[in-house]
Amino acid sequence: MIVRTTQSSPTRTTVDILSTYAIIIKRPASSAVELHRLVHLTIRNYLQERGLFHQWNQEAISILAETFPSASHENRSKWRRLLPHAKYALANSSVEQGSDSTISLAVKYAIALYQDGHFNDAEKLFVQVMETSKTKLGADHPSTLTSMNNLAFTWKGQGRLKEALDLMKECCFLSTRKLGPEHQYTISSIAASRVWQQEQDSQHVRNDMHSNVRISQK
Repeated sequence: MIVRTTQSSPTRTTVDILSTYAIIIKRPASSAVELHRLVHLTIRNYLQERGLFHQWNQEAISILAETFPSASHENRSKWRRLLPHAKYALANSSVEQGSDSTISLAVKYAIALYQDGHFNDAEKLFVQVMETSKTKLGADHPSTLTSMNNLAFTWKGQGRLKEALDLMKECCFLSTRKLGPEHQYTISSIAASRVWQQEQDSQHVRNDMHSNVRISQK
């Protein structure tokens, strides 16, 4: 359950009341509360019947976008707890037509999935974010370049080296034109592109060697 707290809000009192009636269960060790599934379904149906579901789902997305930590190893336990919430909220929204909060959460969620090794799920989100950024901001906008970079690394993680390299080269070209050759983003993109190119060249050499061995054995 996601709640927004402020110093002046009665959230803590409300949580205590809900906990007293067993509507929610407090988990002090993780600073979280759990909502019973039947209660969740009842609330969801109530909001849907009154046409309020999208409004409150967007509120949840805004809170998640603010609180979702960077997907670093140190924050692993924190962002892993939020993965189911992010998945549910984004499943009931549209990245392509979403707000800035929706796109921000999609990026953070996708990066967390990537860090957890869920490359296929991360790829779907990165593609949506990249296409949305291209449409709304332009192909060479820094946010678009970042999404291209993220997608390229995801393809690399999936073993799709050629596609990853092609996209990274495009990213290098656009970044050089937009940000300049001395920009740190351009430099890091070019460095990744060179490493991947060397890896691809090595693969071609190994494939040629294996092919020659098979031919000589005939």
